[in-house]
Amino acid sequence: MIDEWVEVSPGNIQKFNCIEWVHYSYPNLSGNFVVGLASQTWEGRTTIWAATMNADTPGETRGLSYTRD
Repeated sequence: MIDEWVEVSPGNIQKFNCIEWVHYSYPNLSGNFVVGLASQTWEGRTTIWAATMNADTPGETRGLSYTRD
């Protein structure tokens, strides 16, 4: 989460709590079309799983990708 200050109207600035997203794609994922996401917590560690299908980039496959960071 990050704090983002946005001018919603002239002179009216508000703070929003936002999620800072990072875009991942092939080859960091097995495929560029994500059809499912899941979060798993085990022994105090969190793993994010992504079920993917191949889209249009050569080399993509149907598969399961994960990250622990």
